[in-house]
Amino acid sequence: MIDDLPPRAVCTAVERERRMIEEDLTYQRAAPSVETTSILDFCHFIETVSAGEIIPPHSLPIDHVGFYRKIIARLIEADQLPAQAHQQFDTAFLEVSVKAFAN
Repeated sequence: MIDDLPPRAVCTAVERERRMIEEDLTYQRAAPSVETTSILDFCHFIETVSAGEIIPPHSLPIDHVGFYRKIIARLIEADQLPAQAHQQFDTAFLEVSVKAFAN
């Protein structure tokens, strides 16, 4: 799991995971699910923020948010993501996810 990787290896692992899932979905080796969508959304977030871009808001499963926030905090602390990544994550996912969970 990415939470066991050193922070410098997380971004590379996330990129590989995204490519692998997208390929599995393309060639129907896996079916789309809440889990795969969540992982892809997180992977896209890491890649987008690393490139200095902003990701549009959408929902994640509420039980995934805490784990992802912990990974982001580790990456910020290790200077692998910009300091504002935490706020960008909360804006892109947390607020939308909490509202979706409340409904």
